[in-house]
Amino acid sequence: MSMPDLDLLSEEHKEALAEDCEDYLLHRSIPLISHSYDTIIRQAFKEGYRLKNSIDQSVSTEFWQQVEQECKEHEITVDYYLMEFYTS
Repeated sequence: MSMPDLDLLSEEHKEALAEDCEDYLLHRSIPLISHSYDTIIRQAFKEGYRLKNSIDQSVSTEFWQQVEQECKEHEITVDYYLMEFYTS
């Protein structure tokens, strides 16, 4: 799975993901280039980090909640939203 859209993550989920990514990097003796959550996550994904099932599930749940909320706000279907914003 590719890196999640960090703008869609809550601070709690971003913090949990950054902590896991930091562990991934440090256990491989890869020095951190920054202490910001976003940078740690991006660095870990560049180094081969992949989401684990528990984190993957919470990220997925949050993503679909965000999609559903935006669809309601714009009065469009989920199919249209995905086609317009994720396949164009």
